[in-house]
Amino acid sequence: MTEYALTGAQIITPYMEIKNGTLLISGNKILAVGRGENVVIPEGMKRIDVSGLTMLPGFIDIHTHGSLGASASDSLEGIRKIYEYLPSTGITSWLPTILDERGINVIVSAIKDQESGSKILGIHMEGPFLTPKNIPGSPYEEPRYPNMKEYEGMLKQSEGNIRIMGLSPELDGAIPVVREMRRTGVVAAAAHSKATYEQLMAGVDAGIQHITHAFNVMTGFHHRKPGVVGGALVCDALTAEMIADGYHVSPVAMEMLLRCKGIEKVALISDNTRYAGLEDGIYENVEVKDGVVRRIGYTEETDGTMAGSVWSLDNNIRTIKRHLGRSLKEISIMASCVPAKVAGVYKNKGSLEPGKDADITLIDADWNVVSCIIGGKLSYLDDSWKSEVRSQRSEVRGWKSEVGSQRLEDR
Repeated sequence: MTEYALTGAQIITPYMEIKNGTLLISGNKILAVGRGENVVIPEGMKRIDVSGLTMLPGFIDIHTHGSLGASASDSLEGIRKIYEYLPSTGITSWLPTILDERGINVIVSAIKDQESGSKILGIHMEGPFLTPKNIPGSPYEEPRYPNMKEYEGMLKQSEGNIRIMGLSPELDGAIPVVREMRRTGVVAAAAHSKATYEQLMAGVDAGIQHITHAFNVMTGFHHRKPGVVGGALVCDALTAEMIADGYHVSPVAMEMLLRCKGIEKVALISDNTRYAGLEDGIYENVEVKDGVVRRIGYTEETDGTMAGSVWSLDNNIRTIKRHLGRSLKEISIMASCVPAKVAGVYKNKGSLEPGKDADITLIDADWNVVSCIIGGKLSYLDDSWKSEVRSQRSEVRGWKSEVGSQRLEDR
């Protein structure tokens, strides 16, 4: 069993901020965390000096569709490509996100197959019970009305791995399905909705707990018709996702959401499409009207319709820093704690505490991801940092070989 100490970093747990901190890892768990002088490092335990870096709970992206040209629903090879890439953006665990049941089998196979990379926590089904005209690139002409038999079939197909399911609460049949979702432990989310405020609140009474990408593809706020946005802002029973890329939601709207709900109710998401991690340009996409999308910091169809995000979660975090001036503690809560709670894994993930999984993201002074540790295993180490820290080269090589040898299933 691998054991080592990370020393000298600022640590954001995130409910405590520790200067000159030390964190001990034993196997796949955090053994201890605290100020350097207060943590006893066992004799013989490997020490790795990470002075100048900040240690955060690993980021958890509960809403992402793909990266590097691959979609989470395409193939086992495609989803492997995604989860091997995500640690470079600080993401230690994630929910592959799909619109309907066509991608379930691929993700279930990936969960069983995975041995490395960002840990798949389950499935986020953004649909399929949605208002189709509110879905960019939707293959559906008419709504798929919520249906108990279909829901039960998808839950069975997923082998119990669905964690979040979005639906439009205004559709006929939504309320009974929401009640069943609550009974079966699936987080019901209002998604792609033309609901009135009253229809949303009826859904909340039935069990809706979450808002999919707040402000986007939903009825907006009007002082006489509050809509889904109004409900998201004032209802304490709801958590809300926020795409903080500066395109999908303006900084003013982001600040409004944070002030109305508080950071403990907002989960940062990427909502990345398959074009994340690629260069800007024109790409073929058979699912949209003219068969192509343009990547320009986000993706859009030829008529200008926004068609998805391409900014990684760490980029979104830097956007919040730049536009809103929020602290690392606040951002860490939104990037790790809240997503862990929504996904139902906060017992083991989402904060740096003894006994929890050793999922850690290390960033530099500019908030760039330097390293990512998943279940005690080194999953990503930025090459530029290795070359800069010349005095620790042998230490870093030892870290990569020794810590990297631990397999993910040992977590």
